[in-house]
Amino acid sequence: MNRKKTEKSKISSKDSKKLIIQAIQDVAKNSELNLEAVIDIFQEAIEFVITKKIDPDAQIKIEADLEQLSFKVFNTNGIVVEENYFDDLTDEEKVNDLVSFILLSKAKETDPEIQVDDIFSIEINLESFEHWLFMAIMHAFKQKISEIVRNNVYNKYLSLKNNVVLATVTNKIAAGYIFEIDDDKVSAFMPSHYASGQNLKIGTKHEVVIENVSKNTKQSQVVISSKSVQLVKKKIIDAIPELQSKFLEITSIARIPGERCKVAIRRTEDAEADNISEIGSIVGATGSRVLAISQELQGEKIEVIKYDDNIVKFIVNAMSPSKVICVKEFKIGHKLRRFIVVVPDFQHSLAIGKNGSNVKLVADLTRCQVQIIPYSSALKDQNFKIEWNGNIKDIQELNTLKNEYIHRQQGRIYQNHRNSYGQGNNNFDLILQQFESDIRELEKPYGIENEFILKNEQKQVRNHQEFPKNKNNLAKAGTKSRNFNKNQNIRENISKDFDYGFENEKDSNSFQNISQRSFFDADSLFDSALNEAISENELIDKIHQEEEKNKNYYYKRRKNEQKMKLKSKKLVKNLTKIQIYISKMKNK
Repeated sequence: MNRKKTEKSKISSKDSKKLIIQAIQDVAKNSELNLEAVIDIFQEAIEFVITKKIDPDAQIKIEADLEQLSFKVFNTNGIVVEENYFDDLTDEEKVNDLVSFILLSKAKETDPEIQVDDIFSIEINLESFEHWLFMAIMHAFKQKISEIVRNNVYNKYLSLKNNVVLATVTNKIAAGYIFEIDDDKVSAFMPSHYASGQNLKIGTKHEVVIENVSKNTKQSQVVISSKSVQLVKKKIIDAIPELQSKFLEITSIARIPGERCKVAIRRTEDAEADNISEIGSIVGATGSRVLAISQELQGEKIEVIKYDDNIVKFIVNAMSPSKVICVKEFKIGHKLRRFIVVVPDFQHSLAIGKNGSNVKLVADLTRCQVQIIPYSSALKDQNFKIEWNGNIKDIQELNTLKNEYIHRQQGRIYQNHRNSYGQGNNNFDLILQQFESDIRELEKPYGIENEFILKNEQKQVRNHQEFPKNKNNLAKAGTKSRNFNKNQNIRENISKDFDYGFENEKDSNSFQNISQRSFFDADSLFDSALNEAISENELIDKIHQEEEKNKNYYYKRRKNEQKMKLKSKKLVKNLTKIQIYISKMKNK
């Protein structure tokens, strides 16, 4: 039985030499190792298994010519023994001892002067090994190859950390994406939280950043990302000659992938002061350069910020597109510096950004803690002294910006009304809300005049909200409309009475002119909206009347159906009684 098992093992390992040669060639082809290095690794694998399982003193050497399919393994530390040494050994013991011992007669064929107990180089016949021993050698060989390949990948990509490489998506798994780096076909892993949200399809190529490299891991050694700021940095450097020539340099980048990115730029000592512009060089004519970079990043908005060694000025620049009134540092026990930034009330939301995006980017770009507060809150705090060290220099400039903002808002309201006019939509409530918002803005700094007018407008709004919807009360609505015209005349007279408050204003665009013009536009909007509401209410009344008629019709129809069902039930009962009566009569 043992003989059959041994023969079977020998037959299964008969082609072991071909398998070994094929394995060595495949490893050399699929890795960056040459044939000589792979053969040395296989030699180490054989020596590892033989010294562990058979002879601890064995020293293995390989002589190979793969082109001629010649492959020989020697134990250079073999011992010459007497002729009867193997007589009492089993077949398995004999196979193992042939690795370490050779008969004197066999040794003399090579060296006639050899003696017993001399050291001799014994050729090992791998085909005579048991199957498990051969597989152990192959397993050790693959393991050593894997270790060397892992070390090579680690040493190569550790130096490429934070660099951009081109890779192809090969698979999608629950935790993220599997890539293959195009340069040397090394597998790389992109976790889901490192993917920039774009739909990564299998087979597509992407520029990615080497985020991390691990030496000992069963998973992919290389971790990549499409969210890194290094990706933006490379694209900007590739697109801007001034950065390539070292006239400009990128000091920091803050990014929300797929949405916004702020890039801080400064001039180097090599740049000519009058020749190089930090912002203009990056943005390009009509924004062409930065637009091209944005398109490569799937529409991500790129904002170029001028760097300044003065941290206050740098924060003011980074707050763009919002204007800044004041920047104050509050020292705390942390290493990270903390600043409070005061902005105009009407730009408070702009300064914070959608979902806090702008303030987050400013903090990342400047590497400081930033708290944004509106101007009105700063005024309420008696301990807070406003220094006007931002890009708004004084209260006059702030008021000018505020008036410009109000004009823009009124223009938008008027344009929105024109765009929606005649479409049959009920925009009346929206117009009133926008109108009231502008009135509140105007009322805040100027007091009595606007307060009186606001009360009249709010009263008229309440009258409209109680406006009747049936035809019998339309006459009352007409009366309210006439009352509204009277209120308009009152408003104009009041405005004339308050002219003295602005006689000394040097600016030709005084508050009086602004308020009169804005009220005139708002009144015309209000009247047109009121007339539109009256006509729409008439249509609504007609629709209600038609619906009432339909309801009455369906109600009568259901009632008749129910009556018919009751009659049919009674008829069935009567027929049943008649049948019972007839059957009784027949029985009698």
